[in-house]
Amino acid sequence: MRKKGFTMVEMLLTVCLLAFLIFVIIQLFSFASKYYNFGTFKLRQLSMLRIALELLKSDIREASGDLRIINGNKTLLIRKFTSDSTGQLRYDKSGTPESGELCEYRFSSSSDKSASGILYRNNRAILTDIDNVDFAFNKEQIDDAQLLRVIVTIEHQHKGGRSKTSIHISPKHLSSWARDPFWVSIGNDQRFKYKF
Repeated sequence: MRKKGFTMVEMLLTVCLLAFLIFVIIQLFSFASKYYNFGTFKLRQLSMLRIALELLKSDIREASGDLRIINGNKTLLIRKFTSDSTGQLRYDKSGTPESGELCEYRFSSSSDKSASGILYRNNRAILTDIDNVDFAFNKEQIDDAQLLRVIVTIEHQHKGGRSKTSIHISPKHLSSWARDPFWVSIGNDQRFKYKF
């Protein structure tokens, strides 16, 4: 007479199949978790890049004639015009626009080649996990006027490879005067030439 139940081989086979199934499910969750973490890291990195580029664009577009690149193309100094609450430029007694805030964009990298660098705006980190930032000027001659463009190149490494983002921005107060190398003061019709 045979007893009802499972044999030891059947139990062992069931436990092995169950262990394999649990292993596959754990691997799937681990795989999904890695890609989720990678995706959120990339999203954070791209969001920080977008914010940094918007800050750069805004500051460069509002720049006065005082733009300088120092420290081996790693630091950009921008002097902005002073404006009132409506966005109109403020002028001094001689009729020239008043100089305002000085913005400093500085790339700092670690001496360790494997570590990433940081882009600072006025000593506040705005972009991390980047390999390199270069600032450059491009001066185009249009008739007897110079049109200035600031070129910002940001490089970063990721699992998919290396990415390079470049933007070309002209200060709006300078680019609007491309056909006239002189700026005419509203207050006293005094002319002065921007020097780059």
